[in-house]
Amino acid sequence: MEYIKWVDSIFLLFFTKISHKFYRLTGYSNFFLAKLAVCVMVASVMVVIFNYWFPGILHYQSSPIQVVLCSLISMFCLFDMIKCDKAEKSAFNDERVRMFSPLYYSPVNRLLWIFLASLTILAVPFTIASNKGYLIFKTLELAFAPALTAFKYLISVDPPSLGKSKIREWIESFSAGFRKLVQAKAQN
Repeated sequence: MEYIKWVDSIFLLFFTKISHKFYRLTGYSNFFLAKLAVCVMVASVMVVIFNYWFPGILHYQSSPIQVVLCSLISMFCLFDMIKCDKAEKSAFNDERVRMFSPLYYSPVNRLLWIFLASLTILAVPFTIASNKGYLIFKTLELAFAPALTAFKYLISVDPPSLGKSKIREWIESFSAGFRKLVQAKAQN
């Protein structure tokens, strides 16, 4: 179990560094990145749903059972997006509350999804080699497991302390310089 926690901590450190750098650059927290991962997950299941009515976009025909399961998954993804919004608000109010199920924070569960995402990534060359379907839709379909893995790690990251982003600092310095030019012209 210690080995699992150690490997999980390496991946968690990786996602922590990415989310903190993204926050310093843009001012958006790890929960914003988690919502982007959920958007990729929803797009991935929507491709399977659309493949039922437009069977040429993927390399196989979607079954009605897949459509129903993917519809349920997309609804759960929308609930996760709402939870991400609530978690982001609580993080900016300096409340460290875990909004998601404890299973989402389990190191064993996260490493299982790392394994499944790795298998999916290994399947990419074989899927690309298939002449059936469109490449963009096949790739989007395969993005579900890596997106879910990223989501599970991003919600587990401790949000950084509040501060101004680099973009906001740049905009404020740019607007301050612009105000000085306008004031100089007004004095003449």
